[in-house]
Formats: sequence, structure tokens, C-alpha cells
Amino acid sequence: MSTTSNLVGHAVDRTSQVTRAAALDLATQVLKLVNTVRAAEVRTLDGMLSRIGLERRGGHHRAAWFAAGAATAGAAVFFLTTTPTGKAVRQRIRRFVADEMDTVAAEAKTVGIRVVAVIRGGAGQAEAPSDGARQKSANDVH
Repeated sequence: MSTTSNLVGHAVDRTSQVTRAAALDLATQVLKLVNTVRAAEVRTLDGMLSRIGLERRGGHHRAAWFAAGAATAGAAVFFLTTTPTGKAVRQRIRRFVADEMDTVAAEAKTVGIRVVAVIRGGAGQAEAPSDGARQKSANDVH
């Protein structure tokens, strides 16, 4: 029994390592592709601008590419994390998004009620509901 569990544990570890290596290789290939496309874009743009007597301004494009790369790398690391901490973080984000969607739905419901009241001619009744009413409408959405 011990040999079987060791064998299974080794197989799981090996599969995990191979998967991480494949994901890293894929990320490297994507980065190379993005750099190649970016270099071709710069050459083409610079050539076109030089033909009409203009030159390119530098600056914000590099920062945007850096930010996009950092965000992509962070997202890749975040979603590929298999530790319990990563799972807990993903669940926390999922709960946060669900709570925000519930809040937005409650606010939309409140706005809808106010719009109906205004359309019906009860402009005086279209005042904002109290915080208690807002909380109640947020709970009703579930």
C-alpha cells in the first residue's frame, strides 16, 4: 500500500512539474511573439512616418506595453497558482464580485422604482430611500 501511495504521489508531482513547465514554455513563446509583432510594428510605423517627413514621439507606448505585460504575467501567476492560498484568493475575488453585482442590482432596482414614480407623476415620491430601505432592497435581489 505504501509503494502504491508513493507511486501515485510521484506521478502527481511529476504531472504538476510538467504542467508548470508547459505553461512557462507557452508564456515564453507568447512573449516572443508579442515582442516580434511589436518590433515589426515599430519598423513599419517608423518607415511610414519617415517617408512623409515625420518622426515618432516616444514615451507612453513603452509604459503601456510594460503595464500590459505586468498585468498579464500577474494574472498568469495568479490563475496558475495551485496552493490553497491561491484557491482562497480566487474564492475571495469571486465573493467580492458577487457582492458588487448584488449591490449594483439593488441600486438599479432603486433607480427603477424612482423612474417609475417620476413617470407616474409622483415626483415628490421619487426621493431617495433611506439606508434601511436600500439594505432591504439589496437583500430582496438575492
